[in-house]
This record gives sequence, C-alpha cells and structure tokens, in this order.
Amino acid sequence: MKKGILLICFVFASLSMVAQDRFETAAKETVAKMNEVVSLSDIQQKQLYDLELSNNKKRAEVRKENEGNQSVIQEKMKEINVESYAATREILGAAKMKEWAEYRKQERSKK
Repeated sequence: MKKGILLICFVFASLSMVAQDRFETAAKETVAKMNEVVSLSDIQQKQLYDLELSNNKKRAEVRKENEGNQSVIQEKMKEINVESYAATREILGAAKMKEWAEYRKQERSKK
C-alpha cells in the first residue's frame, strides 16, 4: 500500500516538474526572441523571464480551473494579457515596446 502511494506521489511530482520545465522553456524562448529583436539588458532579460514564467503559470491555471468554459477562459486570458502588456511596456520602455509590437505584427501577418 505504501509503495502504491509513493508511486502515485512520484508520478504527480514528475508531471509537475515536466510542466514547470515547459513553462521555463517557453519563457526562455520568448525572452531570447525579444533580445534578438530589441536588444535587452541583462536586467530586462531577467525581469521579462520572470514575467513570462509567471504569466505561463497563470494561463495554465486558468485553463485548468475553467476547463470546458471557453468564454471564461477567454475573458481571464484577456485580463492576463492586458496586465502582461502593461508590465512588459514598463520593463522595455515605449521605444523598444513599439519595436517588439511591430515585429509581432509582422510575424502574425506571415501566418
């Protein structure tokens, strides 16, 4: 019985670590792309990494808590995106934020 409980705990811990790793990888990739486009300082990279990691976790939580309720998910995602945009703009400043927005607009138009 104890082995079964330990096995279940191990599986959940492993899944949690995989999800955490996925969030960290996504945050690193986003910051790397931003650095490539707008040349970030080390401080900006750290701040944006922390922001992206936090937002990735929030988004996953929203999806999990509201599974099957698309309208609630969209509403909460919009709130997260608005907060994220404001925080990103504060970190980058207006000029770099404009460059980043232009880059993203171009990338979306390619799809």
